[in-house]
Amino acid sequence: MDFRRGGKRDTLIASAPASCCGSGGRTRNVGYFSWGIPAALLLVIVTALTELPRTRSVASPRAFAAAVAAFAAAPGTRTSTADVDPRNPRAGYPAGPARPAAVARMAALAAGRTIVLSFPHDGWTDVTGILVQASRTGGAACVAAPGWAFLMSPPSVCTPAQARNGCPMTVYPDDQVPPGAHPMARLARALVTSGSK
Repeated sequence: MDFRRGGKRDTLIASAPASCCGSGGRTRNVGYFSWGIPAALLLVIVTALTELPRTRSVASPRAFAAAVAAFAAAPGTRTSTADVDPRNPRAGYPAGPARPAAVARMAALAAGRTIVLSFPHDGWTDVTGILVQASRTGGAACVAAPGWAFLMSPPSVCTPAQARNGCPMTVYPDDQVPPGAHPMARLARALVTSGSK
């Protein structure tokens, strides 16, 4: 394919994944960007098919269509929208079945104040789930450390007033829970305690 001649078509292909996958900084879309990958792949395939008649280096269109069909039928290439535990992908159960109840408990303990989350480095995966769940249920939660702004959306990082007046909680991955920690909520692979770390 010669993309140098495409112009508008190339711009469309290059911008399509961003337009269908981008979250625009809204926390509730965390993780959904990967659902755009099949759309981007479809755009590449359509572009390849439109370029096929102009090239002679590609095998017959039937062979190309058979290869695409074989790829689409292969079990490992199917897109899944299930939120499964990455440590046990064959189990098929959601990775965060305890998350809604845990976030509800955290919000109740915060009593209307913003939940201010701190966590060791490896706890960020559970924190993103807490932030999404809190935003879906109308609760207020944010990350205390501004250094996490590169990963969290801007509304998910605490303002100085939120950090000062909020209810501090710490999220520890199961393998990093300090001795004597008193859990106030439990997630599938993490523990939430009162106070900051």
